[in-house]
Amino acid sequence: MKELRLHGMKSHDCHVFMQKLIPIAFREILRKFVWSALIEVSLLFQIICSTTLDVVKVQELEDKVTTILCNLEKIFLPSFFDSMEHLIVHLPYEAHVEGPVQHRWIYPFERFLRGLKMKVKNKAHVEALVVEAYLVKEISVFTSQYFEPQVLCKQSRPSRNDDLAINDTRIQQYIFNFPGRDSGASKKRWLSGSERHIIETYILTNYEVVTSYYESFCLNVRGMKVHPHYHLFDVNFKKVYRKNESFILAQQAVEVYYTEYPNMKRDKVDWMAVCKIKARRVVDDSRWTEVEFQDDESIHTPQVLTDDHNYALYDPNGNS
Repeated sequence: MKELRLHGMKSHDCHVFMQKLIPIAFREILRKFVWSALIEVSLLFQIICSTTLDVVKVQELEDKVTTILCNLEKIFLPSFFDSMEHLIVHLPYEAHVEGPVQHRWIYPFERFLRGLKMKVKNKAHVEALVVEAYLVKEISVFTSQYFEPQVLCKQSRPSRNDDLAINDTRIQQYIFNFPGRDSGASKKRWLSGSERHIIETYILTNYEVVTSYYESFCLNVRGMKVHPHYHLFDVNFKKVYRKNESFILAQQAVEVYYTEYPNMKRDKVDWMAVCKIKARRVVDDSRWTEVEFQDDESIHTPQVLTDDHNYALYDPNGNS
């Protein structure tokens, strides 16, 4: 860091840095138009790397990607742009034609090869041991398909925290149809006035027929700010929600982490950026293959800002 360079980052490290850390790391350091150009590239990669792609959003990116690169050309020198930067122009079209990226990128193959290499104990015969380990795994998986249903094996054993219980008596409203099972003995009691108010608020903020009310409600939450163009969330860690704040069900919770801005200006001292992450399972499960970072679905496409003004990039010490 003394040379202001990042060393030792692997491909997946760059993948996470591009999508999640660039909007936070440079927000209070760079000038606004420079930061906007970088975050537009970051949001572009977030959308095309999501596990679920929206065709309409991808088509919008195909129209906006040229403007995004033009904004970069206003900032960086021509020597910065080579074939790799030009490749960004074709990525939205590639996602539109070939589908989600998790079926095409190299991370699963790298992880599979690493698993085979970990089984090598004698480095004098690396290739033979890799072949032997692969054959043993294939044979065990193939023969397990012929076991009786009551015989549990690695392929048929349910996960430790399996809550996918089938309940045909569930309420038909979709906001209450979440998988799970009861824990402990049930009992009945009357709800208090504050508890009833919380439940009514939850219903109002989770029905599609009151979407406009929900959006106005969320944007006025105490101690939270949303960027108008890029939908970045900031929270004030000195603010406390009201005691009877609206709740959510456990299945609707999303794991996030909060990070400070590197340049602590006076207006950002009490604010922290919110980063959404994908939680990993605590219990190891061989069927869990999504170890690389991906957003489930991108909600918003980047609002590309166009400005014909020629900005002069100068040294803060006064040297042009």
